[in-house]
Amino acid sequence: MSAWIRVTDKLPENNGMYIVAVADKEHPNKVPDVTAAFFEDGEFVHIENHSFYDRRLFVTHWNYFPSTPCDYYY
Repeated sequence: MSAWIRVTDKLPENNGMYIVAVADKEHPNKVPDVTAAFFEDGEFVHIENHSFYDRRLFVTHWNYFPSTPCDYYY
């Protein structure tokens, strides 16, 4: 897997699910959560395990999902 990418440096080129680091605007010193988020049309629109409407949260970094184990059998 490659290094984490800051959203201020680059956003994904394709729509889909990505691994993301999510920070909380109200607790900026808290270690970000790592989860999955769906990226669509230039923005992360749904963060897994968090309310979509919780605007306190924002994606700071993202990364691609690694290949699944079954990819190695084909």
